[in-house]
Amino acid sequence: MAGALRENPVDTLELKPEMFRMPACAELVRDVQRTLDEGVGFALLDRLPLEELSWTEARAAFWLFGLLLGRPYYQASHGDESELLFDIKDYSPALVEPDEPLPPKLEEYGRLAHGARGDMTNSRLVMHTDFSHAVQPPRYVGLLCLQTAMEGGQTRLVSWHSVFNELCAHHPDLARRGFRAFLQHRQQIQSPDEPPFISKPLITYDGGLRMQYSSRLVRTGYREAGLAMDEETERFLNTVDEIIQRPEMRAEFYLEPGQIQFVTNDACGHERTEYKDHPQPEKRRLLVRLHLLEHAAGG
Repeated sequence: MAGALRENPVDTLELKPEMFRMPACAELVRDVQRTLDEGVGFALLDRLPLEELSWTEARAAFWLFGLLLGRPYYQASHGDESELLFDIKDYSPALVEPDEPLPPKLEEYGRLAHGARGDMTNSRLVMHTDFSHAVQPPRYVGLLCLQTAMEGGQTRLVSWHSVFNELCAHHPDLARRGFRAFLQHRQQIQSPDEPPFISKPLITYDGGLRMQYSSRLVRTGYREAGLAMDEETERFLNTVDEIIQRPEMRAEFYLEPGQIQFVTNDACGHERTEYKDHPQPEKRRLLVRLHLLEHAAGG
């Protein structure tokens, strides 16, 4: 694939799997899909040979693998193609280079506003579901690691099934509360004529348990709506937040350059610890994120 692209360069987002013969890759995707849907809910691929590939070629390989797994999902409401493959790094003004490409409508994402998106900073991202506040959150979340931080940036995962089992065992009233509606802040992804919050359950069951959770967005949603949370809702959030921070509930590791992580978004919560970047701009931590909807046709 890399050799073909070097001879005939094509923009990454125009690439399609059918342009290449990738039988081994297709079989690997089937294994990953089984793990995501029927197994532990996350998969770690080790790894793309970055010593042999340029970052552009690595992004292309990540993109093609993702297309075999599902349909790409815009990571904001603006529909800009750059939001399909999204660079996760610290966009703090002091770090951004004068000629550095920025995400479209960066200010609208709330970098400088209340409730700033943590994926544009080096701050800790507490355990959450990606786009839990969307009408249809992505089914899978993929991350390609291109460069690590100088310190920190650890990945932590939790099984939402385990969290729900813990609620059922010790807090059955709160387990039931999860199936009723909560308000969530929408982080500016809504259309102009829509309210800045959405109302929906955090836990659903459609033959399988699904959980879409962000304590921060729920709390912000009630604040935006000018409503006080009732005592049961507050207890639900506090209890889930306590459960997911227990060390025995989490898997913890550092993504290394070239590694690819996929998680089933409503089966596994994920978190990133705070990190400190290298002082050199060219060594800044960089991950590429891909959101995917349901299985691709024939996947």
